[in-house]
Amino acid sequence: MTAVPPPPGRPLVRPIAGRAIAGVCIGVAQANGWDVTLVRILTVVGFVFTSGLVGVAYLAGWIGIPEEHIAMPGAFPPGGSGTYPPGGYPPRTPGGYPPSV
Repeated sequence: MTAVPPPPGRPLVRPIAGRAIAGVCIGVAQANGWDVTLVRILTVVGFVFTSGLVGVAYLAGWIGIPEEHIAMPGAFPPGGSGTYPPGGYPPRTPGGYPPSV
């Protein structure tokens, strides 16, 4: 028996944009393709009817779900070759470092 591959979609992260409190509800909604408003309403109703058990789960999600990575424009990708100067230091070309007088 083979395992079923995960469905293509967003990973479970807490996005920066669209948060109400910590981004747990919007992260769960986006990862599963659900409506954010419905997840938030069910969270509040579940908090009231379970005497705070959903609140504990929300706090666990706040701690356990990683925050979305912010991509900075013009930044080197992580693990990239972004070394400066290119080719290493000191340069191995004539007229390089140290200068000969």
